[in-house]
Amino acid sequence: MFWNHRHALMARRAATGLGLAALALIGRPLAAQPAGAAAPEPPAFRQCVAAVPPDHKRWSKRRIAREAHAFIQCRFLAQSEAAVAYLNVRAQYNVMLTNRFPFAPTNHPDLDPDVVRAFFAIHGPLLEPLRNQLQALNLNPDAVAFLTQLLPARTAMTAGAPVPPAYTVTVQFRTDPLRAVGQDQVVEARIGTPTSVAAMPGGPARFTWRPGEPITLRLRWADTAPSVPAAVAADVTGPCQPAPGGPWAQTEFGGDWALLRLLRSQAEAADNPDTATAADGYNVAFDVDLCPNPVRPADGPPPASRARILLRLQISPATAGDGEPARFIALPAFSPLQMPDLWKQLQP
Repeated sequence: MFWNHRHALMARRAATGLGLAALALIGRPLAAQPAGAAAPEPPAFRQCVAAVPPDHKRWSKRRIAREAHAFIQCRFLAQSEAAVAYLNVRAQYNVMLTNRFPFAPTNHPDLDPDVVRAFFAIHGPLLEPLRNQLQALNLNPDAVAFLTQLLPARTAMTAGAPVPPAYTVTVQFRTDPLRAVGQDQVVEARIGTPTSVAAMPGGPARFTWRPGEPITLRLRWADTAPSVPAAVAADVTGPCQPAPGGPWAQTEFGGDWALLRLLRSQAEAADNPDTATAADGYNVAFDVDLCPNPVRPADGPPPASRARILLRLQISPATAGDGEPARFIALPAFSPLQMPDLWKQLQP
């Protein structure tokens, strides 16, 4: 085959379109990669291009064309390897995890925690290398974004332990008074599991939760507060009746993932639980319907029909030892419901 202008243009376009920086790495060891490069080429690609025989005619047209062609073929080989790994993870994810909470909205059935641990025990160590490989190969950005979301899910749902995880939940009561409504009338609060409770005032500031345990929040209003919790939601067709048993309001969360269900269903409107800073804690809000207190002082403030109570929760692994720095768990995002398809991006 004779070299002509068309061949030179094709080689130049191939080299330029696929990255001159990567083409320059052909035949060079890994340590020779320029400092500050965005992402290293995947191992399959580097092994492939390292196997290309050297050509001592450094600037020959033949060498440029051959190495451009080799780059294309090696890149496609690396794409194929990444695709096989991704499709294996995707198949298992879509069978084992998809369409069940917390990998779906709160109106979906709960996922068995044992299935979650099994999935991450097999695929967890592969997620970050696979994400980096897809990113380096400039493959489907939706797949890269999904794996990026899945990485914190491994920490959040296994608490970094292969055994059934336990979480320490640190609670701040009566937060954000500018956004709360009537929470200054709450004189006692308790939140936790049947075996571990955080309380205000004077109680523990944290409780321990394990998957499968329910979580209950109980709030008590002052005996002389202008309003007290209603028996049922306010009914405009009839009188509002205080709840029996005293000025208490109670909310319960059940299922295998009660803590995550609480955090997702009660996320304060001004916060997004997927982007909030874990160290600052996640704001949750509880709206309580109220009735006029029959024994309220006549000269007190007027009664209200609804209160908005705010709490802030910080989550960390319960396995942390004494003296270890706090390792707060960030809530992951779970969308889309299924891992994106990769095939449409597999073109050299």
